[in-house]
Amino acid sequence: MKQPENTDTLAVIATILAAGIWGLFWVPVRHFSAQGVNGEWAIVFLYLPAVFVLLPLVWRERQANMLYARKAWTIGALIGAGLALYGVALEYTTVVRATMLFYLTPVWATILGLWVLQERGNVARWGAIVCGLLGLFLLLDSKDGIAWNVGDALALASSIFWALGAIAIRQIPTIPLSGLSLAQFVCAPVFVVGIATLLHPLKLPSMEAVGGAMLILAAASILMVLPAIYALFWASQRLSPGRVGLLMMSEALVAVVTASIFLPEETLTITQWGGAALIIGSGLLELSGGRSI
Repeated sequence: MKQPENTDTLAVIATILAAGIWGLFWVPVRHFSAQGVNGEWAIVFLYLPAVFVLLPLVWRERQANMLYARKAWTIGALIGAGLALYGVALEYTTVVRATMLFYLTPVWATILGLWVLQERGNVARWGAIVCGLLGLFLLLDSKDGIAWNVGDALALASSIFWALGAIAIRQIPTIPLSGLSLAQFVCAPVFVVGIATLLHPLKLPSMEAVGGAMLILAAASILMVLPAIYALFWASQRLSPGRVGLLMMSEALVAVVTASIFLPEETLTITQWGGAALIIGSGLLELSGGRSI
């Protein structure tokens, strides 16, 4: 169903702004990790406060949420897994690599559109797939001394889960955002703890460290993370997953620029910058190649 032009424009603006905010997600994670709150726990505490804000909204729309409960929790699990994988990836690889690997999302959205939704392929779409995969190969060039690592694998997996969730959201434009958001904010911390536990012994942070950081973490959760996720879900119901993935590349720009400024050790080789450019180019090709994804 075609959206009104003004709604489509608002969805585009919402996606760009929300993604820009999301591009700063690494800042509180790295900051509180340095303050003694392990990065994985910082991510958990960035999600949990939003749950308490969403509960009254879910209750108010309880009849609609009951109708879509199973679908909401399925999609919430997919998106939650994607964001959990991305968050944990920041602990094991550089911000730049994690971000650029996440932005293979438009490539996976294209493949899923061709396979799951039985959409037609064309030169631009196949070019986007080739371009994105070549970019992945160049980005993971090990001449910078950083070989393929578990953080890269987690970031790559996060892009696949996000694409799956985006496809699912687009197929159910009437699902209540309150229940969908709650499911995501509940599932993400569970996945974070589970993934982190598989990788290393996960110790509880000291109460002193948590107490000192909790107020700022809660504020970041309610004022930054929750609005960004809510806006992205709202836009994903109105725009194609491939287009959302492309527009979300404003996150990559914010993340890469801020990481380059505040984390000077996170540099890329010329070859890797070429790979990053190809990944972004794959998104541009996808946008030009079809609007139905």
